[in-house]
Amino acid sequence: MPSRRSILRGATAVVAAGAVPMAAGAVSKAAAAPADGNSLVTGAWLRPSSTGSLGNGAAPGGRVTRSQVLARGRVWVDLRVPYSPNGLDSPWGWWYDSRTGGRYRQDCSGFVSMAWQLASNLNTNSLLGVSSEPLASLQHAQPGDVFNNTNTHVMLFVRWTDSNRTRAVVMEQWSVQGPTRQREVSLAELTQRKMKAYSYDHILDDAGQPSPSQGRLFHQYRRADGSWTGFAPLNGYDGAPAFYGHGVAITGTPDGSSQILAVGTDGNVYHNARYSSGSWTGFAPLPGYDGAPRFAASSTAIAGAPDGSAQVLAVGNDGNLYHSIRLGSGHWNAFEPLAGYDGAPRFAAAGISITTTPDGFAQVLAIGNDRNVYHNVRRSSGHWNGFEPINGYGGGGRMVASSVSIAGAPDGSAQIVAVGDDGNAYHRIRGANGSWTEFAPLAGPGGAHRFGAGDVAVTTTPDGSAQLLATGHDGNVYHDVRSASGHWQGPAPLPGYDGAPRFAARRVAIAGLPDGTAQVLATGR
Repeated sequence: MPSRRSILRGATAVVAAGAVPMAAGAVSKAAAAPADGNSLVTGAWLRPSSTGSLGNGAAPGGRVTRSQVLARGRVWVDLRVPYSPNGLDSPWGWWYDSRTGGRYRQDCSGFVSMAWQLASNLNTNSLLGVSSEPLASLQHAQPGDVFNNTNTHVMLFVRWTDSNRTRAVVMEQWSVQGPTRQREVSLAELTQRKMKAYSYDHILDDAGQPSPSQGRLFHQYRRADGSWTGFAPLNGYDGAPAFYGHGVAITGTPDGSSQILAVGTDGNVYHNARYSSGSWTGFAPLPGYDGAPRFAASSTAIAGAPDGSAQVLAVGNDGNLYHSIRLGSGHWNAFEPLAGYDGAPRFAAAGISITTTPDGFAQVLAIGNDRNVYHNVRRSSGHWNGFEPINGYGGGGRMVASSVSIAGAPDGSAQIVAVGDDGNAYHRIRGANGSWTEFAPLAGPGGAHRFGAGDVAVTTTPDGSAQLLATGHDGNVYHDVRSASGHWQGPAPLPGYDGAPRFAARRVAIAGLPDGTAQVLATGR
């Protein structure tokens, strides 16, 4: 069996994930799975008993289309499924969710086993038993194939970003230092890492290969009267006709402009601004921490302040949370790491959101690597109160979530929405005096008692109302409005781009502006 190795990605040493041997004599068991929601357990070797809703009822080990493979992989990226808590050591982490089934091991080869909906959790070496001989070259890879070095690591191939096939988008479980991610990788890196391309023996071509909109960033706005302009794609960096990426965030500022942060397919953070006139400055990369030329990140958040500045958060490629400020002049302060919970020197985060309030304070919600939600306050003096966990639905225990969003209101309170571990959206309010209401479930489309959601974003407007943007479990974007009195209208789907009846998205963001409009971002699915 392959031995454990360390490989170097940039300046960060990580442990190769896929070379996990099955212990001699180990028994492969099926773990009991919850009826719904997501869960992680640790234990000895397990095998999947379900392929989830994306498996369309198929038993593990059957045929799977290329589009299914990518859809399954995106679930783990969207949920930010963490790496096995003990790395390569037993007991391993095993993941279940209602869409991909399971349980599947939380490492690089377990991730591929999940995406291919295999009947067992293979490692980088044993994956060769279910895949064809190496393809003629790396550049022959098709969506849903893998790049594999059986001694170190395996990645799921999504698409090429250029006609010469020199840069690829991949998904991967990569390290205990961070959750499942999507990133761009060069052909040179794949070659240097001695990767080979393989195709699953039971993969099926389908007519619907990944849409050109997949990962593409779109913008629109909702007028104060409730009408919509319609989605339109944004131009990319340095003259590119489109921006592809994830980890999007948007905020408004007092002058009526809005600011955008997004993580590109190269894994770096880019900034853009939209003036009140509707013109854009264009995307530009942000400098990194401690003198690095770029800031490599998995997610971002931004919140405009009353003085025209913007508070910025990003989860770096080391998995830790960093903070910066963009001054009203356009100057950026350097990124600095935030201290963690209970005296920890760093806060390892899987999801983040930030807002400001009229008193100049900023409030942060962050999902820790334990999947619990933590809250922090930055005073106008620059002092941080420190992270504290918040309680969950029903008042018991901590709030476990896969997505969070917070939005300050004109009265100093903050609206909060989170997707709980059952996959449903919940809402609560933090009062201006620091008190909290309890989490309450949100109703779903068409009068459903619950709103099954993937990504959520909330904002407020000057009239005291709040607006929610979310991706439903069907992958489409929904919008809801909460009046100042507390009444929710109910989520309604948004029309798609270029006449499509729905807009399928992976990530969403929304920001209310002083004139009552709301700026919206979404990345195509």
